[in-house]
Amino acid sequence: MFFQIRTPEIFFALPRSTKPPGCEKIEPRAAPGPARHKPFCPKGGIILQPCRHRVQYYETDRMGVTHHSNYIRWMEEARIDFLSQIGWSYARLEELGVLSPVTAVDCRYKASTTFDDLVSIEVSVLALTNARLTIGYRMTNAAGAEVCTGQTEHCFLDREGHILRLKRDYPAFYELLAGLVAPEKG
Repeated sequence: MFFQIRTPEIFFALPRSTKPPGCEKIEPRAAPGPARHKPFCPKGGIILQPCRHRVQYYETDRMGVTHHSNYIRWMEEARIDFLSQIGWSYARLEELGVLSPVTAVDCRYKASTTFDDLVSIEVSVLALTNARLTIGYRMTNAAGAEVCTGQTEHCFLDREGHILRLKRDYPAFYELLAGLVAPEKG
């Protein structure tokens, strides 16, 4: 059994028992053009890289397009990547006893994706209160066309399921997120 390590320029396949230094080169795929998947900078000034996802065969349906449920999975994938980029990985949050369940999801499909398409997912903080966080997602294909937009809403709980107040309980995390809240369009 093999798994792949992805970088923008090249893919590697590793047997499950092999460590990364023993990687073997697989035929490279073209890197996306600089204008297509450039870093973006939300209000807080942190430059974020979009999360990239290559559509897998098993994510498609009988019609050959990506099944609608996968876009929500990709939101989670992008959210985990986003938190890692800002220095607050899910693993770190869980070590601190912070859980962040999804309380609402909204997903708007704009265009289809198919097997092997590269989807770029930009994540932004849309709203933040002391107990709730709303995250926005914008997914584009390799040509830069929007394929899906969505948002998730989260609350914050401790390990016992009690509501956390971020500003009081984790002020550094709260201030970082507050600095990333996207300006309202108007």
